[in-house]
Amino acid sequence: MGLSIENREKILNLLNAEYVIPDEIIGCVKEAVRTYSTKNYSDEVIDKIVRTPQSLSRGLTLLRERDGKKDLSLFRGILTEWLVCAEYNALKNKGSVVMTITNPDPSSKADLLHIIKIGNSFKALPGPDVKSGGSTYVFNQWKKIILNRYEIPMVDVDGILTTDVGMKKLTKKQKHEFEELKRKFPNKKALETCWNNEDILRVISDYLKFIEFEIYPGTETDLGIKDIDVKNLKTKLYSGELLNSRTLDWIVFSNESKTIFNPETEDASLVENNINSGSENAKGTNLTSSDVKEKNKKTNRFWRKAKMISNNSIEVAKKVGSHTIEWMANNPEAVLSIGASVVTFLIKNISNQEADDYISDSSYKSNYQSEYNLVGEQIVEKTGSHHASKHIRNLPEGHNASAEKIATAEEHGFSLGEGQTWVDDY
Repeated sequence: MGLSIENREKILNLLNAEYVIPDEIIGCVKEAVRTYSTKNYSDEVIDKIVRTPQSLSRGLTLLRERDGKKDLSLFRGILTEWLVCAEYNALKNKGSVVMTITNPDPSSKADLLHIIKIGNSFKALPGPDVKSGGSTYVFNQWKKIILNRYEIPMVDVDGILTTDVGMKKLTKKQKHEFEELKRKFPNKKALETCWNNEDILRVISDYLKFIEFEIYPGTETDLGIKDIDVKNLKTKLYSGELLNSRTLDWIVFSNESKTIFNPETEDASLVENNINSGSENAKGTNLTSSDVKEKNKKTNRFWRKAKMISNNSIEVAKKVGSHTIEWMANNPEAVLSIGASVVTFLIKNISNQEADDYISDSSYKSNYQSEYNLVGEQIVEKTGSHHASKHIRNLPEGHNASAEKIATAEEHGFSLGEGQTWVDDY
């Protein structure tokens, strides 16, 4: 894609924040969590999951060290979910698709959720499972989705199944299995992304250097990922010292994503997005890079002063950490969910046998494919002079229409029910 220094700073500011779900769509997101979760959550737990702010910083717990070397593979997996989420908001969403958010439920195979406007209400549909890593890991995850969760698309971040270079990494047996799956499920395809490995690594480096050293992408420095202290980063996270610079609505994430990919595009208003949020979290979308830098500097100066007052972190929190104590008191579910989210992510994404397969190859690059993948839909082939007008059709049990089909039906004045899809002329 090629990232300028300006865009790298915008991406950093986008990722260095936490996002809350607007009240108008909390109900439909709860329903999506209930429908697509792999866990049997109670209503109380679902409510806590949905109302807990989401942030990339939680993924720092997935940083590891192996034989004295930093292992970024698991953190890379989390970060690519956020990058693909930004891509959908900026480049792929259209029609009645209001925005895309990261799924607050870590147990779900759908890493993202699409928010659709239908009449005067909203509906949350499963977005893609965002997969990155080695060829065996990605192929096995693709196979699981096709056979067990057909309605969920998959984004192939490293181009394992969507590029000639990636396909060469598969074994002879895997290639044979892949061709068999293509034959049985001809309408199910892995999706490409505009993000390539070089840009992903650059964003990872920018984010980690900022969290550890307060260094922005435009600052010349000899410091790199090799100089980052993983243990220190995790200590900052667990102690509450590592605070996100802003708490914002997902509406802001969607709008700011568009300015990164389309710098000439003006931010869409909340009214245009069909979500009328008057909360403070939806304001301040015009914060400049310098504004955010200054706020981050003040926060970090506060913590450096706190460290000087006392070596006892508990006493420091009592004396000068009122902001952290207040945050923890107001967000107990966020504090408790950090550990649970990590465990669930590991269970969901990786087994002992798959661990070595997960490590990503650095040579893969993907091309952007702008069209949505068809989800859970049977395509009727054209035969002779047969013609059918636009209409609603019932799908096989367990299948649902894609976000695009729901939006298209709405544009034609129809509201799709569960298990229905929209069919164009053929």
